[in-house]
Amino acid sequence: MPRRHNLPRRSRKPNAEAHGMMHPIGRSIAIARMRASLRTMQLHLHLMPDGADARHVLPDAAWLLGLGCEIALAHHAPDGRVLHGALRGVAQMAVQGCRWQSQQALAIDQAVQRSQALFEAHTETACMAQEGARRLADAIEQGTVRMSDVAGAEIYREAAIPKHHPHQTPA
Repeated sequence: MPRRHNLPRRSRKPNAEAHGMMHPIGRSIAIARMRASLRTMQLHLHLMPDGADARHVLPDAAWLLGLGCEIALAHHAPDGRVLHGALRGVAQMAVQGCRWQSQQALAIDQAVQRSQALFEAHTETACMAQEGARRLADAIEQGTVRMSDVAGAEIYREAAIPKHHPHQTPA
């Protein structure tokens, strides 16, 4: 299936793409592409009728949300839980046959905007986190995604607990 958005993702050469995004010009190009693609994605999110085939939108939304989740987790950003909830909603639609649920449009739209902001603020982390997000988007495109492909809420409990709490003795 051809890509309908111009998001800076899913290169078969992720290291080359990541290297390009580390350079200020490459970073500016990636951000500009993402902004343009995000506008197109937002139109699809809000104009797609309930129950429509969403195979052209869900992989890109999953990639962007997955990337945002990884960045939020790495930087302990408060947006992580919101992004994760939206990502699980996208994965659920994909598991259920890629049928659009229009009541999800606003939540997903707001989450992809937050994810974009994290991408722009932390492009170096985004470069390192692309592989997992790419795998999830590819699984959605191929129709092989499972809910277990998206981590559960336990990742926030694990992220919040330091390896060595000052009131605990090391194991």
